[in-house]
Amino acid sequence: MSKTKKIILAVSMLLVLAVAAYLNFSLLNQNLDDDDDVPTGNFFATYRQNWENMRSVEIAELNEIIGVEGDEYAEARASALAQKQKIINLMETERLLESLLSAKGYAELVITMGVDSNNINVIVSAEDFTLQDSAVIYNTIISEMNVSPDYVKILPIK
Repeated sequence: MSKTKKIILAVSMLLVLAVAAYLNFSLLNQNLDDDDDVPTGNFFATYRQNWENMRSVEIAELNEIIGVEGDEYAEARASALAQKQKIINLMETERLLESLLSAKGYAELVITMGVDSNNINVIVSAEDFTLQDSAVIYNTIISEMNVSPDYVKILPIK
């Protein structure tokens, strides 16, 4: 494999990660003031759709790398395949946690997990969010995941 091809492949993989990190940061740090009248149902549907679109783009880009032929790209294909499997596993875990919390009465929520970190973000609709709500969410996530509570962030929105 030529040096130029290696550089192009490395840059494209870094670009995929940079786009994912940027979208993750921008989606999680949207400015939602308490004074804003954001309909939470619409927010959760839009957020979930944006998050799923971002993950679909990541998987499509990884599929392109996986589809590159030639023995010189074997390492890049293996790396892309491992990254794709990790994303799929995260998506499954996010849905599992959302289902468990939904069964406990938190119907409007979104859970996102970091690809390159242990962070678990829970955005939940809660008019009267209490310490008990927080404890239920923490305990549910901690019982399913092997992660410290320090990595679980709960963001209640009205």
